[in-house]
Amino acid sequence: EDTAVAACEFAGGALGTIEAATSAYPGFPRRLVVTGSEGTATLEQDELVSLDLRTASGASGDPSQRSRNLSASSALVSDVRGHRRIIEDFLQAVASGGTPVCDGAEGRRSVELVEAIYASSKTGARIHLGVS
Repeated sequence: EDTAVAACEFAGGALGTIEAATSAYPGFPRRLVVTGSEGTATLEQDELVSLDLRTASGASGDPSQRSRNLSASSALVSDVRGHRRIIEDFLQAVASGGTPVCDGAEGRRSVELVEAIYASSKTGARIHLGVS
């Protein structure tokens, strides 16, 4: 796939969308936008780049200081920093006998969501995920 869009309804009634594309020119950094009745927060490449709140002054990141995500315009993962942090954390957990930040159960939640998006796409039906 080079483009995917999914609409999500959370248990508390909040609505969300998931959009992913490797087909968009020129490619864009990984972005998470959380919007609600009291404000909007935007993260790009795991960095807060804007915060607009109804009751407090907003903060904005400097776009010139953001790192460029070279994999944004290609399905090839050329920026492995996120993967590297997870793998290093896992190796540290194994070495110390601890628990990794993203253990098997947490990783499975992402797979479950992707599989639900596929199933909904094929059937046109809502897919209900369990709370874990």
